[in-house]
Amino acid sequence: MAVTQGTVVETVSVTGNTAPMKSVSLGFQNAGTIAHVFRYLGDQVNAGDVIAELDTAALSAALQQAQAAYNSAVASRSSTSLPETETQARNVYLSAYTTLDTLLQNDVDTFFGEPTIYGPQLLISAPNDYGQLPRARTALTYEMQEYQKTLGSVGSADPMMLLASATAVAQDISDFLDALAVVANDRGSNATAAQLTALATARSDVAALLSTLSNARETYRTQSVGATSLTNAGVEQAAAGVAVAKANLQGTRIIAPISGTVTRMDAKIGETISPADPLVTLQSNGTFQIETFVP
Repeated sequence: MAVTQGTVVETVSVTGNTAPMKSVSLGFQNAGTIAHVFRYLGDQVNAGDVIAELDTAALSAALQQAQAAYNSAVASRSSTSLPETETQARNVYLSAYTTLDTLLQNDVDTFFGEPTIYGPQLLISAPNDYGQLPRARTALTYEMQEYQKTLGSVGSADPMMLLASATAVAQDISDFLDALAVVANDRGSNATAAQLTALATARSDVAALLSTLSNARETYRTQSVGATSLTNAGVEQAAAGVAVAKANLQGTRIIAPISGTVTRMDAKIGETISPADPLVTLQSNGTFQIETFVP
């Protein structure tokens, strides 16, 4: 070899060993049984060639199951949105109309008679009312008519909006009953025992309905948030399962990372191996280095 320093050139002879510039030892990432060996000792391989492969039947089935679970989770999230919770809310809205309509006709209207210019005639004595209660009763009639018009489209309406609307109507009726109770319980009202009993029943029914509507709103709010989080979590969990199954399947092959020659081959078909057992050694082609000592 020639060594140059300044103008001095000296030639010396040395001896040494040649070695490939790059050598890699390979094994499987997963445990399993070797099903195929595609390269043997002394064979030339290119980067990316599959050298050996494990039996993948069980892992392939696991990947298919994981993919099916993911598809099912996505379909469940996109096809339905809180069906039970929405149905419950809509049923409460429908039953609220029936409750309010019934108590107005059966209980409240025991206090009212034929129509007048102010509204239905008030059948008890109320000298200072000046037609306020008849007009309020007429307003409730119009409000209930609007409520009735919405019953046919409940299935396409937002459940929370429905519950809020029913609550508003029930509260208006509750306020009306409170005003009616002030007049009816006056000594000079001449209200009968049957009327007072009907009024008490109506007030009790409205109070119970307002509580039911409040609970329904809170239940829908809680379950809708919880159900959405649950379905999203289910999709994420299923996606993670697919990723794990794919990773397990990818670890069932020994793939050449470089081009070179197989200088060691311990992989045998039918043999059960552990992860990372060194089975194959590759030495790169073409480029070698000399290992020597220069005094």
